[in-house]
Amino acid sequence: MKVTIVSRKAHFGQFSVENIIERLLLSCELLGINVERRTVPFRSKGFVRRLLIALFARFYSGDVKHVFGDITFVASIFDRHRTIVTILDCYLLTTLTGLKLSIYKYFWMQLPLRNATAITVISNETKEELISRVSIDPKRITVVPVSVSPKFVFHARKFNKTKPNLLQIGTKENKNIENLICAISGLTCKLTIIGRLTSSQKDLLNEHHIEYENKVQLSDDDLIREYVNADILTFVSTYEGFGMPIVEAQKVVRVVVTSNVSSMPEVAGDAACLVDPANISSITEGVRRVIDNDIYRESLISKGFTNSDRYNESVIAQQYLDIYKDVFEQSTC
Repeated sequence: MKVTIVSRKAHFGQFSVENIIERLLLSCELLGINVERRTVPFRSKGFVRRLLIALFARFYSGDVKHVFGDITFVASIFDRHRTIVTILDCYLLTTLTGLKLSIYKYFWMQLPLRNATAITVISNETKEELISRVSIDPKRITVVPVSVSPKFVFHARKFNKTKPNLLQIGTKENKNIENLICAISGLTCKLTIIGRLTSSQKDLLNEHHIEYENKVQLSDDDLIREYVNADILTFVSTYEGFGMPIVEAQKVVRVVVTSNVSSMPEVAGDAACLVDPANISSITEGVRRVIDNDIYRESLISKGFTNSDRYNESVIAQQYLDIYKDVFEQSTC
């Protein structure tokens, strides 16, 4: 059995899907799976490029084809008895409107999912949202979480109560960085932001006199170093398909403040301070609580390290292996 993982062509600032696939490839190889990755030759942008992506993908070999990322439409051209589609989130279904929504819903969701033998999602939240927005049988969907990189390991650090370092991963609209900035205004802290800031975000940081450091294009080792140097992960997004920074911080034994919406409570378990991302006061109170309450903070850190074990890469890879075998066996019957 040969498995071909078909993934997007990434561009600057995109790395989440690529990291997921890299870990899956390594784990599959350790489990003895004959697996190959095929990256489509063009970015998924514009009709002509997407048509060319589909034409190129027709020639990809493999007994089982597994499609990831924002190119789910290519699953429509594969053998429906040998195709798996992984949906990472339903964000565009919640933000697009009108004709764009109709086109996206049909070509990126309904058509490819109809042609897939198996469908996986990375959280129960994504599964429920997919069911509510796309006509699909829930029994066809399997939840397979995202694994955490083995590079993230226990790093002890004395918590800096005087001036904690808050780590923020991501700057896109759903990352809710504007509310976070307002929430920590007046707190004695430093904010380390990973991701390119817009001019308006920089203006807001300066307006609220936030001491901050902005870093982009970090290597894996550099990113891990930022977790190690942090005291708190602030991850108060308005929407996430999963929320890997939560698990990464827990694995490095850092306390997490995250949102009580979308997939974040599911991923964090009972091991994070949950706040309302739309309520600035709620975010402020959450950050203050983990700074001031030593017992509460240490409890979250301890629970977080345990919670992160749920996302062990070998466990996740075995779940995919079971799906690959099932699809392959069904296709050869």
